[in-house]
Amino acid sequence: MRIALIIEYDGTNYHGFQYQKNALSVQEEIEKSIYKLEKRSIRIKGSGRTDAGVHSLGQVIVFDTNSEYSLDVFVNALNHYLPEDISVKKSYIVRNDFDPRKHARSRVYRYVIQRSKTRSPFLKNRVLRLSEDLDIEIMSEGASLFLGIHDFTRFTTPEALRETTPIRNILRSEITPDGEFINYVVESNAFLMHQVRRMIGSLVDLGRHIMSLDDLAGMIDGRNEIVSNSLPPYGLYLDKVYYDGMFDDDVARDYSKVSMVTSDKGI
Repeated sequence: MRIALIIEYDGTNYHGFQYQKNALSVQEEIEKSIYKLEKRSIRIKGSGRTDAGVHSLGQVIVFDTNSEYSLDVFVNALNHYLPEDISVKKSYIVRNDFDPRKHARSRVYRYVIQRSKTRSPFLKNRVLRLSEDLDIEIMSEGASLFLGIHDFTRFTTPEALRETTPIRNILRSEITPDGEFINYVVESNAFLMHQVRRMIGSLVDLGRHIMSLDDLAGMIDGRNEIVSNSLPPYGLYLDKVYYDGMFDDDVARDYSKVSMVTSDKGI
């Protein structure tokens, strides 16, 4: 039997989602909790990798089991064994060939910026605080330039380009102001390493008026040699992974959780 779990985590203390030999990962903690329940080692599969310090509201993982525990037992028991910065939100029985990475229709990421002259200790490692004013209108115009199929060579790392094509299809790219916060929401079938952090980095440069819309357009279509700056990982959230006909009732709906994080300083 194959079980799918919706996982929420604070990525602050982890070197990313994927297992690493010499550093603590979210995957390692989940597999340790499954071992404590199942009394055997089980390797999980995730819907995608998140970098060190990146958070998730809707990571999807699967594993195979011969046990007869109920879905509620998987949620409650694994949460008992997991550290407090990782939580199982929902469990499902899925078909045996379901692959959370290969079968994903799209992924939604969100980057959260706080516009404030002073820091909030409750938002440490949750948002990127910028003290200067940003031009939201031009940032929104810039976000729309990403829509469609483009070559994102200027928005990733040389290492990533050795492993995959830089062509990606951006389905949604929106700047949404919410009081002192700015949410950048972007959806695609797949993302390159650091792509979202570099995309929002270029939009922040637009908002600071140190980059023009023509500069950004030239980065997207390859007319210039400008390389985007990458913003810190701690403002980034994997919001949700979409599948055809699956997990539509998932708790990690767009906007809901991050709005709670930012609305009352995370409390």
